[in-house]
Amino acid sequence: MEESTDFFGAVWQEGRLTSPSRTPCNTLPVRPLRDVTVRLARPHEWPTWDRLMNEHHYLGFQQFAGRGLRYVAAWRGEWVALAGWQTGVFQCRPRDPWLGWSKELQFQRLHLIGNHTRFLILLAAQGCRNLDSSGLGANLQRLSADWQAEWGHPLELAESFVDPSRFEGTVSKAANWRELGRRRGYPRSNGQSTDTLGQPNTMLVDPLRPDARARLRAPAAPPEWLRRPRQVPYEAADSPSLLEWLEEVPDPRRGPALRYRLSTVLALLVLAKVAGKQGGR
Repeated sequence: MEESTDFFGAVWQEGRLTSPSRTPCNTLPVRPLRDVTVRLARPHEWPTWDRLMNEHHYLGFQQFAGRGLRYVAAWRGEWVALAGWQTGVFQCRPRDPWLGWSKELQFQRLHLIGNHTRFLILLAAQGCRNLDSSGLGANLQRLSADWQAEWGHPLELAESFVDPSRFEGTVSKAANWRELGRRRGYPRSNGQSTDTLGQPNTMLVDPLRPDARARLRAPAAPPEWLRRPRQVPYEAADSPSLLEWLEEVPDPRRGPALRYRLSTVLALLVLAKVAGKQGGR
């Protein structure tokens, strides 16, 4: 587990988040990495995943912003690490000039970027040396296919942000992730407290295919980007209306935005999508 606390997340030891100091790995029994598997968390495991991430990751966890996937790394069935991915950040000064895409393409193709938003190594990982780098590699190998199966389209680019006051990004850099520069910090909330100043952070990216950068800024979109909705069988008579479903969505907003009901805003966005509008405008 060498250098694990220099990665994107944090280490859970003795039921709490630890500082970067940790027990030397050479004093622990070695757990072979060949026995570690990385898989999607199953729906009935989501509450446990959410609870562990919220309690032991320094950013906490409430829900994904938009589409997301929860992953579990397990050693012989025992959870040793958790990872979370969601859609790429809306706009980012280091990334967008590097991609060289227009604003129009950005709105149309942002969903093709996956943001590695959470990573947590659990107490049970002690003895799994280099779990962070090997787990990340295994996760990236299946990420785009999993996203395709869940959300109907592949991913082209992986991105993440490293808080330089806490981590160095050692593992990601060793895995040939590219550092694009610093991004101005924004206020962040973990559901319990809010950082009012925001912390500048370092952005890193990893193309999920060699030509990802060229594809994302190309005028024409390849056919595999077309979203293919999952076919979900249902009985219309037994299903609530769309508006009733939207009424059940938790509202994370604060301040002036609360003057509009979230279900109404979401319904308008759905209708815009059905009408062929792209992006969030």
